[in-house]
Amino acid sequence: MATVASFDPSLEMSDVHTDSHGIGGASIKTEEPSLLLEPETGDHMSSKRQATIVRTSLSGNVQGGIFTNAVGRARLEGYEHKTTLSELPPNIYSAIIVSSSIEFGDNKTVNRLLDAEIFFLAMANVCVQFIAIFFTYKLYADALHENNDHSCGQFQANRNLRWMAVAIWSFSLLNDIYETYSMQLWISYALGDSAAAWFRTFLETYVDCCCCFQASYWLVPPQMREAKIVDSNGDPVLKGNMCEIYKALRGASMVQQLFIKVVVLGVKYFVAFVLAVVGTGWLVQSESNEDLLLNCIALEFILQLSGNCYTFFLSSELKRFVEEDAPKFQITYERKPTEFHRATGIIKKAIVLVTFSVLCNQLFCRESANFKLDFF
Repeated sequence: MATVASFDPSLEMSDVHTDSHGIGGASIKTEEPSLLLEPETGDHMSSKRQATIVRTSLSGNVQGGIFTNAVGRARLEGYEHKTTLSELPPNIYSAIIVSSSIEFGDNKTVNRLLDAEIFFLAMANVCVQFIAIFFTYKLYADALHENNDHSCGQFQANRNLRWMAVAIWSFSLLNDIYETYSMQLWISYALGDSAAAWFRTFLETYVDCCCCFQASYWLVPPQMREAKIVDSNGDPVLKGNMCEIYKALRGASMVQQLFIKVVVLGVKYFVAFVLAVVGTGWLVQSESNEDLLLNCIALEFILQLSGNCYTFFLSSELKRFVEEDAPKFQITYERKPTEFHRATGIIKKAIVLVTFSVLCNQLFCRESANFKLDFF
């Protein structure tokens, strides 16, 4: 439906009063006519169109800077405290976590077969990643031997391109590590974590009193930050599939919890950190610029394998219970942490990326270039 607006011709300019604008840091208060938009209907088409003039009082401070405007910035409601959403990422490991707590219909045979399918798919993904890591190491060892144990490929590739390739590879690694850490937080909220509760008590008793900051708040997030189950719109959920899955996860056996925390989280962390060393070592051994870029893409494929398995093998129905029915936890920060995160969030991540990239590059490509891996 179209939307139209028109001015009432009878409005006189004397009805509109505008204060003079100051300069620099002056305060501005002004009243301006604004249009109230109304939907165009048949009645509007057949009768005289009129627009309602609404006088809105606007106030703000003019300050220096490129983002300054005459009326000040809008203050958003509902953003007093930082909130973030903890949810499972779309990968095969998330499917394992959720599938162990749900039933499709009443046919137990079908449900057990589905569990087995997802489990073996995840194990196949792990095997392929481990095989890829092994052969990446073999390629690295062969290249190291060909370059007379020079850990940076005799500096044959373009130095600037090598830095860029290592930075891109480091960015992919950090994304994967951050995804795993997000899964760890979600698991702590969904399953509970007795070890984290003990660690919180230890920090509060012996560390917080000696530090200039509240160590327990930053080091044990699931124990210190308010969380509630919400839907995709951020509205609290009190019943339905999310709550049922949450109850099932809370009642998981010790074997099931151990499997989730060790096999799922342990494997993902292991793959990321081993590739950070072995993958970077092979990457910087590239003898040409073309090989440097192709090897970077190949390493990226190994990291993305679990997501690709999820996308290709799982049906839309199975994806829905991971992306829509699995509990989503809305986490609320306190005032001071909110301000700290907002003021430094991007800067902190940029510092981590630059530091990680430099460490990965300099491990193999410092002047001496004598670092080498010898696992087998």
